[in-house]
Amino acid sequence: PEVLESESIVEEMESEAEEIELETEKSEIIKSAEKIETISEENKLQVEEHETLAVGIEPQNAESESLVMEIEPEVLESEPMVKEMESEAEEIELETEKSEI
Repeated sequence: PEVLESESIVEEMESEAEEIELETEKSEIIKSAEKIETISEENKLQVEEHETLAVGIEPQNAESESLVMEIEPEVLESEPMVKEMESEAEEIELETEKSEI
């Protein structure tokens, strides 16, 4: 009878240990899920912040593109003048070299 009683107690203790183990695993899963949820919320906030910044930058990009389009023809116009000035500078340099000799 004592052996049967102790076997019953051992089985009961094993059952309680399994329940505690399951509760512990459940608790760890819940904590992990809460951490994931927190990180997800933080990521959402960062995405929203970046979207807000992007909305603010888009008009600046459009304005910059507009300025580039305005400046491009002026640059194209000035290129021949720059080449002409470079050519004149080379001629002056050659003349200076000749006069030094």
